Amino acid sequence: MNRYRSYDKQVRSWCRMGTLGVIVAAPLAMGGAHLAVNIALSGIAVVLLFFLLCSVNSRKRLYLDFPVVLIGVPLLLSLFQVLPLPPSLVELLSPQAHAIWKNALGSRLTTATLSVAPADTYHELIKLVGYFCVAILVGNLARRSKRRCEIQETLAWGGALVALTGFAHMVLGVSQPFGLFGRDDLLFPSTLINPNHLAGFLGFTSFIAVGLAIEKRGLHRWRLVAIAVMGGSGVFLSLSRAGIIAYCIVGVIFALVWSLRAPKATVHFGVSVVTMMAIGALALVAAIGFRPIVYELWTLAGDSPLSKTDIWRTVPQLLADFPFLGIGRGAFESLAPKYFHSPLHTWTHLENEWLQALVDWGPFGGGFILLLGILTFFAVAFRGFKQPSELAPLFALVFLGLQNVIDFSFAVAGIAIPVTALVSAQLANSPGSKDSLFFEKSISVRPGVLGVGALMLGIGVV
Repeated sequence: MNRYRSYDKQVRSWCRMGTLGVIVAAPLAMGGAHLAVNIALSGIAVVLLFFLLCSVNSRKRLYLDFPVVLIGVPLLLSLFQVLPLPPSLVELLSPQAHAIWKNALGSRLTTATLSVAPADTYHELIKLVGYFCVAILVGNLARRSKRRCEIQETLAWGGALVALTGFAHMVLGVSQPFGLFGRDDLLFPSTLINPNHLAGFLGFTSFIAVGLAIEKRGLHRWRLVAIAVMGGSGVFLSLSRAGIIAYCIVGVIFALVWSLRAPKATVHFGVSVVTMMAIGALALVAAIGFRPIVYELWTLAGDSPLSKTDIWRTVPQLLADFPFLGIGRGAFESLAPKYFHSPLHTWTHLENEWLQALVDWGPFGGGFILLLGILTFFAVAFRGFKQPSELAPLFALVFLGLQNVIDFSFAVAGIAIPVTALVSAQLANSPGSKDSLFFEKSISVRPGVLGVGALMLGIGVV
C-alpha cells in the first residue's frame, strides 16, 4: 500500500512540474500564435491530466472548481458550433449562417455548421481544451498556500524570461521576434508577436511580482523587485498605448488599495517597493525608449488610436444576424469584410474581448459566459480583500480586464493559460476548508475510467 502511495505522490509531482512547464512555455512559444504551438500545448496538458487521473490517489477524488465551469461552457458551445448539422436545423438556429453555406455550396449542401468558419473554430476549440485541462490540473495540484505561491512565482519568472528576451533582441539589434516573425519595426520585440499582447502579459506578471516582493524576505525579494521593474519597463517599451494607460491607472489604484488594506507593519516597506519599482522602470524606459514612447502617447490626440473603436459599429448588426449562438469562435476574420471595409487593416478580432464573446457565442451564450467571468472575478476579489497578500493577483486581473476593452489578449494561449492557472490557483481551497466560493465539487472517480476519458479527449485534439 505504501508503495502505491509513493507512486501516487511521484506522479502528482511530475504532473505539477509539467503543468508549471506549460504555464511558462505558453508565452515563450510565440504566445500561442500558431496552430502547431497550440496543438502541442493542449496535447501536453491532456497527457498531464491523463497521468493525474490514472495515478493511484488514496482519496480517489477529483476537485472541480469554478474556473472549470467558466471554461467548460465556452468549450461545449464551441464544440456544438462545429458539429455537422442538418441544414434545416442550422436554418432554424442561425438563418444567416445557413444563407452563407447555401450561397457557397448550393445544391451540394448536405450538412452545415453554426460556425461560418469551422476551421478557425476548431483552432479555438483546441486552445479551449488546453485551458480546460490546465484549470483541472491547477485546481487539484495547487490546493495549498505553498502551491498557490508556486504558481505565482512561476508566472513572475515567466514574465522575467519574456522581458529578458525582449532586452536581448534590443541589444542584438533584432527588430522581429527571433528575427523570423511579425512586424520588423518593433522597438521591443519579444516572444509575443503582438505588442499589445506583450504589454498585457508583462503588466500582468509585473503586478504578481510586486505582490510577491512585498511578502518575501531577503535576496529573493530583490530578485522579484527586479522582475517587476523589467515587466513594468517592458509595458512602456512595447509602445502599446492601451497597455501603458491601463498599467498606470491600475498601478495607482493598486497602491492606494493595498496601503489601506495591508497590515501597518508592511505598508511602509510596500510603498517603498512600489516606489523603487516605478523609479527603476521609468529610469530604464527613459534611457532606452523615451522618444518613441512620448510620440506614441502624443498621438493619442489624433484619429488613428480611435480606429479600433470603428469596428465596434458592426456589433449590433452581427448580433441581429446571429442572434442565438453567434458566428463561431474565431470566425470574425472571415466574416469581417462583409460588415466592415477598411483599406488599411485586416481585422481578425473586434479589439474588445467583451464584445467579442457576445459576437462569437451569441447574446445568450456569450452573455452567460460573461456572467460566469464576472462571478469568477468577484470570487477572486473576495479572497483578495479578505487576505491582503492576494491583492496583487486581483489587480493583475483588473489590469488585463481593462486592457482588453481595446484588445483581445484573452484570445491568445500565451496569456489565457497563465490567467487560467492564476485564477484556478486562487480559487482552489485548501483541504478541509469550507470557504468555497460559488462552486466547488468533489467527486469520487475511478482513475482508470477518467484516464481513458482524458486519452480520448487528447485523441480528439490531435
